[in-house]
Amino acid sequence: MSSLRSNEIEIPAGKPFDNCKLDREKYAKVLTQIIENYSDGFVLAINNKWGEGKTTFIKMWQKYLALPENGYKVIYFNAWEHDFGQDPMAAILSEIKSLDIGNEDKLNGIIKKAAKLSIHAIPILLTAAANKYIDSETFAEGIKKLSEKSIDAFQSEVDEYKKKKEGLDEFKKALEEYVVPLDKPVVFIIDELDRCNPKYAVEVLEIIKHFFSVSGIVFILSIDKEQLGNAIRGYYGSDLIKADEYLWRFIDLEYSIPKPSIDQFNKYLFETYKFADFFTAERMGKHQFKNEPSTLLKMANIVFDKRNASLREQEKIFILTRLLLFSFEKHQFVFPALFFLLVYLKTLKPDIFSKIERKYYSCQELSNEFFELFKSIEKSNDELNFAYVEALLLWFYNNGMKHEQRLELLNNNGESITTPIKSKIDEAGNKGQLARAFSIISNQYEFNHLNLKYLIKKINLTEPLVFGR
Repeated sequence: MSSLRSNEIEIPAGKPFDNCKLDREKYAKVLTQIIENYSDGFVLAINNKWGEGKTTFIKMWQKYLALPENGYKVIYFNAWEHDFGQDPMAAILSEIKSLDIGNEDKLNGIIKKAAKLSIHAIPILLTAAANKYIDSETFAEGIKKLSEKSIDAFQSEVDEYKKKKEGLDEFKKALEEYVVPLDKPVVFIIDELDRCNPKYAVEVLEIIKHFFSVSGIVFILSIDKEQLGNAIRGYYGSDLIKADEYLWRFIDLEYSIPKPSIDQFNKYLFETYKFADFFTAERMGKHQFKNEPSTLLKMANIVFDKRNASLREQEKIFILTRLLLFSFEKHQFVFPALFFLLVYLKTLKPDIFSKIERKYYSCQELSNEFFELFKSIEKSNDELNFAYVEALLLWFYNNGMKHEQRLELLNNNGESITTPIKSKIDEAGNKGQLARAFSIISNQYEFNHLNLKYLIKKINLTEPLVFGR
C-alpha cells in the first residue's frame, strides 16, 4: 500500500470520468445542461458535507466542461490556497486574465477600475450586509465601540458611496463586454471556500455578488454550507447572523451530489486500498478463510448503514483496517466481521472499545451493548450471521477473563444446548441462535485458546507489521 491518504484520482483530459468509480458523470451532464439553458450568469452552490468527494467531482466536471464538444472556458479557483492574499478581487481577476480571451487593453482597463474599487467599497458592502442580517441593536452596540477616528472614517466612506457606486457600474459593464464575445459563459469554479478564514470567505462572497454578477459568468461554489455559515457568523462575531438567509443573497441554485450507496463505496475502497493483496487466491483456497473478503464487506455495509457514515468515515476505517492486516500472518485467523467491528468501535465509538478492552462489561452487558449497536438486526440476517459474530465476541471476551470470572457460555443438556446469555438478537430472530453458534465455536480447537486480546493488540498497533502482504 503506497499511501495512508486518499490519492488524487487521475483525471484523463479526454475522458475525465473514466476513473470515476461512483458513476457521477450523469450528474455533471445534468449540471452542464443547466448552464447551457441559463447562460446569462448565475451562482450555483454544490453543497455537500466535507469528505463526500466534492473536489474530485468538481475537477472532473471542470475537464468535462472544457472538452471540445462542450467548449466552455473554465476557471478552477481553490480559495483556501489563495487565502494568504490580501485582496481576493486581485486573485479572481488574475484567474480571469489567465483565460487569455484576448483584448488585453480592455482587460487592463477593468483591472484599473477594480483597483479603485476594491480598497474602498468592500468595507462598506460588508458593513451594509451586517446591518441587514444581524440584530440592529447588537450592530448599534458594535458601532459605539469603534474609536472616534474609525467612525469618522466610516462616515467619510458612506459620503463617497455614490461615487463608488458609479465606478462599480462601470466596472461591471466593462467586465460584461469583455466576456460577451464568447459563445458560452465563462464557468468560474470556487472550491474550498468553507475552509478559508472567515474574513477571506466573506470577502470572496461579497465580491462575487457585487462585482462579478454579470451576464456571461457562471460561478460554481463548492461548499459545505453549514461550515460556511459558521465562518460567516465567526466573521461578524455573532450567532444572531441568519447564515442561510445571508447565503441566499449570493446563491441562485443549490445542488447536492448524491452520495454513492454504502455498498458501492465500500467496494471502491476495498479495491483502491488493495485488500486483495492480503486476501490472495492462496489464502482464499483454504476452507477456513475462503469467505473472508465478502464477510468483511458485509459487516462494513451494515455498520456504516446503521451509522449513516460519511464517505470520509468509511475511508478512514478502511485505510486503518488495511494497515492492520499487515500484522496478520498468512496462516492466522482474521475473524473479519468481528475484526472490522472492533476497528469501527476503536475509531468511531472509542468509549465502547475502551470498556471492552478493560473488561468493564459482564458477558450479559456486552451482549446487550452488541444489540444496541445493531437494532433491527433481524433484517440483516440474510447478509451476515450476527448471532455467530456475537458469539465470537462473547467467547473471546470470556476467554480473556480471569479463571474465576469466566462463565460456562454453553450448556449441553443431552437433547438440547443452551446458554445463560439472554441475547436480544435471539429474541429478535430465531430462538437458540446464540447457543448454536457457541456450539460451533466450541468445536474449533484453536478458538478455545484465543481471547479478544489477540485482535485488540493488533488494532492497538502493539505487534510488528510485515509489509508486503
